[in-house]
Amino acid sequence: FSKEAESHLAVIVIQPYNAEGGGFPCKKYQSIYYKSGTFVFFFILIGNLGRISAIREALQALLYGREVLVSFLSCQLISNVPAAVLLSEFTDRYDLLLAGVNIGGLGTLIASMASLISYKYFAQIPNVGKGKYLLWFTLANLLFAIVLLGLAALLPS
Repeated sequence: FSKEAESHLAVIVIQPYNAEGGGFPCKKYQSIYYKSGTFVFFFILIGNLGRISAIREALQALLYGREVLVSFLSCQLISNVPAAVLLSEFTDRYDLLLAGVNIGGLGTLIASMASLISYKYFAQIPNVGKGKYLLWFTLANLLFAIVLLGLAALLPS
């Protein structure tokens, strides 16, 4: 990102904070602001990593011919939107990359920010089985991901 873009992103993240009123205007959304801020700074980190020649060359070599699988797996570690932003710099096969990051939104809880937010609300329900939810969530997502990865293998390469 350019310095101008980074300053605008910082304003977006800091804006909800109300110093006079003692913090965030609504505690209910405080964790969403923090997660959004984390994603913004993550995008900045990803942009900078892509400029390091050793990392750029390694990602190009890793991604070549394996766009769907590599993008899917990267989503499990860094979420699908940051993975798309990071990997899009290193391939011209955007169709396969998009298939991989879209499928990559399935899988682990971190694979999609929407999953993190929904889990946050689910976890606030009293006497709810968080572990059972995580187990079923992960199993269902991985099942659908396996099916979709199989279908993606049929895409022309």
